[in-house]
Amino acid sequence: MSPLNLYNTSVHLNFFAEAVSISKKTIMALCEILEKGPLPTHCDIQWLYLRGDRYFRKVRTANVIDLEEKEIDRATSVTPICEGKDLPFLLTSDQLEVYLSTEKLTFEGLTKAVREVAAHFGHLAGYGAGMRIELPLRGAFGGRLSNLIYKQILPKLPAGNYGFEVLWNKKTDQGEIALPKTFEELPASIRQIANVIRSPYAVRMTTNGSRFVVSCHKLKELGVILSAANLDWFLEVMQICREKGAFRERFEMPASHRFMPTFGTVDPRSGSHAKI
Repeated sequence: MSPLNLYNTSVHLNFFAEAVSISKKTIMALCEILEKGPLPTHCDIQWLYLRGDRYFRKVRTANVIDLEEKEIDRATSVTPICEGKDLPFLLTSDQLEVYLSTEKLTFEGLTKAVREVAAHFGHLAGYGAGMRIELPLRGAFGGRLSNLIYKQILPKLPAGNYGFEVLWNKKTDQGEIALPKTFEELPASIRQIANVIRSPYAVRMTTNGSRFVVSCHKLKELGVILSAANLDWFLEVMQICREKGAFRERFEMPASHRFMPTFGTVDPRSGSHAKI
């Protein structure tokens, strides 16, 4: 079985604005959060870019207090200045989106980072209208992975009433079901999808604004998306997936052997065979 690759994706945490605007109070609060509770896995952030229509400003976080409100009113987005290819966060007039790359995290480190971001940034001034956590996952399509998802994970999603929707072969089936159940108790359309191999499809399970989505995008790729409006639901689904063996284990090399490729081995930095 080729499990879902948890360590080659990113978690997006979205905090929605109560009013469509970026205020000085919000940016100052953001800088204070970054100072007291820096973003996990990201560098120290000392500078910000403010961008807008015909407007561009680079400002040190410590000097945000000196900006005039009318100048900040021109900004439609705020991003950090830091090293690395990944953008840690994006502040716009309607939401703050924080990105957590999973590449260098263990499972425990990832769940801890998600908790920390939710705790620190969930109270940002002006952005307390709600939160959503998104995690896209991919795995090589195969009978064992499909059976694992449909027979061991989906029926055991956190307890609650779920709306289900099955899209397959130009047909749609939808309804409601209370989980957890056994696989045999699931709707016939979902049980049937578990055996589909070469046809694109999508299955959505929704409860209280949180969704577990399974889809076949290509002949050899299976996708899963966790989209949660509730932190506890998200973390519980993550734990269920881990306990059932749905995540690919992170490859760890002993410290004494790291970055020391020999003939016939794979360089862990590139994933390609080492050259002599």
